[in-house]
Amino acid sequence: MRVQKGIAIILTVLILSPCFYGSYNFITYSKAASFDEINHPDVFLKQVNGDMQCTLVAATMLIRRAAILTGNPNWKDITVDKVKVQAWVDGIGLKYTFTYAGITVNKAKFANDPVNESIALLQQHPEGIVLYHQNRKPRAHAILLTDYTDGIFYCADPSDAVPYGRIPVSLGLVQVENADSYYYISSPSIPSYIYPYTNEDSISENNNANDKSVYNENSAVSENIEKNNNGVSIDTNLYDENTISPVTDISLYEAQLSRAIFYYDGNVKKPTVKIPGLTENIDYTVSYINNIYPGTATVVIVGTGNYSGYIIKNFEIRQATVYDYFNDINVAVSKSSIKVGKTAKIELSLPDALTAVKDFSIEEQNAVYEVKISYSSSNSKIAKVNSNGKITGKKKGTVKIKVTAELADGTKKEFTFKIKVK
Repeated sequence: MRVQKGIAIILTVLILSPCFYGSYNFITYSKAASFDEINHPDVFLKQVNGDMQCTLVAATMLIRRAAILTGNPNWKDITVDKVKVQAWVDGIGLKYTFTYAGITVNKAKFANDPVNESIALLQQHPEGIVLYHQNRKPRAHAILLTDYTDGIFYCADPSDAVPYGRIPVSLGLVQVENADSYYYISSPSIPSYIYPYTNEDSISENNNANDKSVYNENSAVSENIEKNNNGVSIDTNLYDENTISPVTDISLYEAQLSRAIFYYDGNVKKPTVKIPGLTENIDYTVSYINNIYPGTATVVIVGTGNYSGYIIKNFEIRQATVYDYFNDINVAVSKSSIKVGKTAKIELSLPDALTAVKDFSIEEQNAVYEVKISYSSSNSKIAKVNSNGKITGKKKGTVKIKVTAELADGTKKEFTFKIKVK
């Protein structure tokens, strides 16, 4: 029995499809969607006024096509604005995983052959996949890859700079070979559409829906279906099981910031990020939002390589008072042990907003951010300290060196160190 492109069944269609757990079931639909229905011009959408939401628009078209294929008569109600509520993070972009109307969309990275991987993915996903070219110049862009027919990729491009509807991918702004990653529907399994057929493919030739040989050209038998780490059913007859790299959602990890509170001083604040077991710029990248002025700043941690998804962490930039700065003063000593005649140095660390002085300014407004620093020794016969914090050993013994920081209003802070003279 010969099948040219697929199967056309007029009334009730029995579709062999991989179910979510990796096996095959027959699913009965009262009316299967056709190739023309999922590619009707009304299905496709464009970005509005160059709003730079190409991934969101492409994902919305993907969900619309999936809804049509699953028999949802209200697919037109699936709009960009409605999907955005579940799928979009302002200032960041499309989530790496989200669910809308029971349809779950995930993101994954291509291994090393986007073209052949896309061909294989389209055979598993008749609804299509969203291609994303992150490193595209002048900016990243996404398209909906709709199908691979007669050796040609077709797409729907959200950009209003290219033709509307289903077009050859060569006319789009993203080429398959340049794609970095893709979005796909991981649940539920989407049934295939009815392919166009010719008179040579008579319905009587295909009247046995239970004959699995009918599906050899467009499906794999159950023993050749496996599941990758993303939950995607993979046909091992189509490509090697290791073609698509497994990815782990980085949000499963706990990210730690080196600091949660900063004080505003006009400089950029960038707390370091640590994720136990992972390496920055290999397993994840870090970017910052609103990290100069007082308020809540954001750290965006995006998985790369074998990791997908993202983590959002916040930290605080406060409008500091002189007392906040005063509490950030740190003092250390270069040596805790010196020989007679040798020296050590008190090392003072002041926030940029404060100025160390020996005496306060006469004018009160000038003295507000001044800090008077003084030094003393518990026994200057063993070790003495001068007004610059230089400690000199005089004879053997142990002394306490005290450093006092004082504001103009009398607020004080003291630091004490033991120095051993040998």
